[in-house]
Amino acid sequence: MVPSLLEGLLGLWLVWVAVLDPALADEHPASITMSAIVLILLGIAACRSDYLKWPGVVDVAVGIVLLALCLAARIAAASVLTFWALFWSGCVVGVVSFWSVFYRQGPTVEGPS
Repeated sequence: MVPSLLEGLLGLWLVWVAVLDPALADEHPASITMSAIVLILLGIAACRSDYLKWPGVVDVAVGIVLLALCLAARIAAASVLTFWALFWSGCVVGVVSFWSVFYRQGPTVEGPS
């Protein structure tokens, strides 16, 4: 639950950077790269600890795509690509992670009636 909550907050931060402070992504591309690495690590931790596995897998996949864009230097070259990559990465990660945090239905055990 904690890794998913941290991923959700990281997703909100990515959207915030894309919408309200796009100069941060241009001036400090290492912060976006570190965000992608942290997203991958938190996704792996979420897969290992949470009942729902698919949110962690989605977050790892989004982190890998974001990391690939950062390492390919495409994200720093075009501000339009930077905006959309950060915006959609943050939206997907935020929704999926907060879904995992707030939807806490585990396997039900039915006892004798």
